[in-house]
Amino acid sequence: MLNTSLEPMIYQNFDTSVGYAPSSALNTREHFFKYMSATTAKIVLNNGTLRWSRSTMLNDPFDMNFELPLNPDVARIKQEAERICWQQFVNSIEPPESTLKHAFAEIRRLPREHQESAFKKRLPAAIDAWVGNMQKSLPQMHKDAKPIIKNLKILSLTVRPDIPTMWSHYADSYRGVVLRFRNGDKNSPFFMAKPVDYLEELPNLFSDQELIDHVTAKSLLSSRMAVDKIIYTKSAHWSYEQEWRISLGSGREKASEFEDRFFALHELDGVIFGLGTPPQDKKLIALLASKHTPIKMMQLKRKSDRFGLYIEEV
Repeated sequence: MLNTSLEPMIYQNFDTSVGYAPSSALNTREHFFKYMSATTAKIVLNNGTLRWSRSTMLNDPFDMNFELPLNPDVARIKQEAERICWQQFVNSIEPPESTLKHAFAEIRRLPREHQESAFKKRLPAAIDAWVGNMQKSLPQMHKDAKPIIKNLKILSLTVRPDIPTMWSHYADSYRGVVLRFRNGDKNSPFFMAKPVDYLEELPNLFSDQELIDHVTAKSLLSSRMAVDKIIYTKSAHWSYEQEWRISLGSGREKASEFEDRFFALHELDGVIFGLGTPPQDKKLIALLASKHTPIKMMQLKRKSDRFGLYIEEV
């Protein structure tokens, strides 16, 4: 429907979804946003690239640069795992990938009246030994992981274009812009973006539930789970950013601190100018962005009746 009124269109629904996300997608969002200075925006638009960076180039010294502890609630793990695994045992439904299948087989060879007591003796002892061995190997695990983590490159995005502190910190104190990127088709890399988890304290390498799921073979532990926890965890101090990240490994230029990767023409569909973006920058940025069609030009504005920002379509 056409807007026939004289009132400007307000852009405020930032969380629209698409229906064509592939089965491998980690989100179904239509849009993500990237804050930047006007100077950077001209480079991005002229080259058609976005910069993917190692953690050493990020502005948080703790970003992807910490060692996760492993201090599980072993009593809870034993209780839950024993309940689930005993049901698997008595009903003969233990999953084929279960790490306990050999122990189950040994216990089944015992007289039936001794099986439950043997099971409830062996499982807690096995969990104690397993957790203890993981804790002992933790320093070596961190040592082995550091060179892998160090080489990973990420693209940082956000899901809101109206965050005052983001405009101040990343868009040259409101003189820059926000570029709006779209999951334009099922092959878009933006479908691989995941939200950052903001926490007051470092999380455990594996949560209690993840350890329970491993023992019960609901979902086995993997090194990818640990790596993802490092990539997608930040201190709660940074929660205002509402950051989402894409991590696609060490990239094509594995030895480089960063690499600039092309985005498709149809993946950029909006430019939001800041409160103080100079007119000459607006003109050039609009010209450079015009090759991305269709594209919307928008203007950030201040609310007059309270602290806050809103966005008008130009």
